[in-house]
Amino acid sequence: ELVGGLILPADGVAQVGQRVSIQISGVGAAPFGGDLDDVEAGIGAELQLRFTGGALSYGFGVNTFEHRIGPTRKADIWGVFFEPRYVVDLGNETVALYLSGRAAVSIFQVYGVGVEIGERGPSATGTIWNGGGGFLINLGSRVNLDLGATVGRLSLGEAEF
Repeated sequence: ELVGGLILPADGVAQVGQRVSIQISGVGAAPFGGDLDDVEAGIGAELQLRFTGGALSYGFGVNTFEHRIGPTRKADIWGVFFEPRYVVDLGNETVALYLSGRAAVSIFQVYGVGVEIGERGPSATGTIWNGGGGFLINLGSRVNLDLGATVGRLSLGEAEF
């Protein structure tokens, strides 16, 4: 079982002020704990469609991450997610604080294990549960900067190595 993770998004387009928005994010992920000690911090991206109806909004999206495991292996994690957010009113039109949760179904695919580098190795499917928050900073009428972090748990099925 794999445990832990830290995700740090930096969005170009975010939710505040628009009923429906698209978010495209560059993401950093730092796995830790359990069987993740050999998995290095990685980078990824996500695409999200967000529906906002006041302080509460709902995001649906896809994401992908790439991590190195030692000198000859790598792991890709990709999946789909649901992310509700609650925006806390700070009385400021430029900056907002939010709390978020995330539920995801992901596939963990390893490359370079028992096969030539570049060929697929074992894979496992699992779930990710995250909680976190961040700040939305209004940069213009249709652009916000989203600075946030989440911590969560990744649980995978068995994979044969």
